Amino acid sequence: MSDGARIPFGEREGALYRAHEVDNGLACACLCPACRHPLIAANRGTKVIPYFRHAADSDCVEGFLKGVLLKAREIVLEAQRLLLPAFEETVRDYAYSKVYTREVKLPAAEVVTERIEAPCDEDGLHADLALWIKGRRLLVIFGVAGRSISGKLKPLRETRQASMVVDLTHLELKTIHDPEAFRREVLGNPDNRRWVYSPRGEQEVRRAREALEADEARDLEAIRAKEQEWQRQLQDARRAPAKVPAGDAEHRPVYAPSMPLAASPALPQDHTAMQVRLNERALAIADSYRLVQSHTGGLGRECACCLMASALSDGPCPYCGEVGLFAPLEVTEYLANTILHRLRCTTRPDRSLERVPQLLSQASQADTNEAAPEPGFGG
Repeated sequence: MSDGARIPFGEREGALYRAHEVDNGLACACLCPACRHPLIAANRGTKVIPYFRHAADSDCVEGFLKGVLLKAREIVLEAQRLLLPAFEETVRDYAYSKVYTREVKLPAAEVVTERIEAPCDEDGLHADLALWIKGRRLLVIFGVAGRSISGKLKPLRETRQASMVVDLTHLELKTIHDPEAFRREVLGNPDNRRWVYSPRGEQEVRRAREALEADEARDLEAIRAKEQEWQRQLQDARRAPAKVPAGDAEHRPVYAPSMPLAASPALPQDHTAMQVRLNERALAIADSYRLVQSHTGGLGRECACCLMASALSDGPCPYCGEVGLFAPLEVTEYLANTILHRLRCTTRPDRSLERVPQLLSQASQADTNEAAPEPGFGG
């Protein structure tokens, strides 16, 4: 006979008894907590834990469930206290090529109740106990083997009602038979309880999200400050003409576009001058992304030659003259705001400059068919 078929508690005169607490057999005068039919106490065995069984054949299968549930309620009503579950959640977000995390942890804590209602059935909410703590209501549901509680949990979450589950489904008959062990499982085992909805926990999660947003805002300001400093340095560098070593006039780009480009100066080999050109090209690519986002609703195309973004069109690339190789592109506000930061971590400016040393000077005027953008980015 399985533990589920053995009834741990018999009811007599409104009180619950374990089999070893009453006379053996029918003399126990106990009823099944579920079907209210007479029980037989089997408490004289030496190898089997005392239990109850129905005195006559019965199709009742809820005697175990009902007995454990009623006894758990009784224990909390008598103790007027309960251990609340711990709350743990990791709050994550991803921005600016970085993962932001905050850990929210609240320890388990015992509370003393002001009053208890059992059971609670109102406004579509069903629970085994309603505990009142500092004027606030906490609903408690017991998980017992053979009982489905999923239908009770969803309304609690949807209404944000403070609620918790005490899971007793794993208990064996020997634990239930031991008064102290069972009492601890009901009142104070931190491992068998969880929150359905924790108002305080959710409040801490909101605070953690606000802290993440503050961290992201600080990082964004730092990124913008670096971009402004970088652009200032570029402006200073542009005032000094780049030195092009003699003999480089015949330099040819590795990638040749399908349309002839405007006359392109040779790529300088001086490291400082090259860095200036690379920085200028990164700014040009970033600006082209921002133009697509602001002028065409974010829908555009990317040229496979110069890697610049432009409005959707059947015509050539307005920046380099390429006519055939384009990829569809969607530029969100987030991408437009962070593209320069992303370009610093890639070789795209290098490839663009290598393939197209000089952008067409009139390209910016052709970037959008709907509005005339700002002056071009040509070097």
